[in-house]
Amino acid sequence: MANMNVACVVLVICMFVCTYAEAIIYCYDTADIIKPCFIYLLTDFDFPEIEPDCCNAVKKVDDAAITKRDRRETCSCLKQLASNIFHLDVDKGDRLFGLCEAKIHYKINPNAECAKIKAEEIVANARSGNILTTI
Repeated sequence: MANMNVACVVLVICMFVCTYAEAIIYCYDTADIIKPCFIYLLTDFDFPEIEPDCCNAVKKVDDAAITKRDRRETCSCLKQLASNIFHLDVDKGDRLFGLCEAKIHYKINPNAECAKIKAEEIVANARSGNILTTI
């Protein structure tokens, strides 16, 4: 019986710790992950489609940010990255996460407003009416 009580206490502690764990967002990792999108972001003409590797990278960046703090840190990293990319097509940087159907529509833009990132956003597919809900 004592073993069962200890197991229950350990389980509750693990649930509490896991619930409040935050991802650690490193800007150099974010910049490295998003590299497959540089061709799209730096060209003067629109590709018929964004490369699948680019959208996979976008979704990886998007999935890494778990909490509001993580999301704001990711936004800040992308904002800093945008400030260091010469010849960045800012319009493409603004649209990229939406075009790849990411949950959070970060902007790769030196003027991104990271303080406006919400706690949780659910973005419906663009074909279903661009519904944006904040939880």
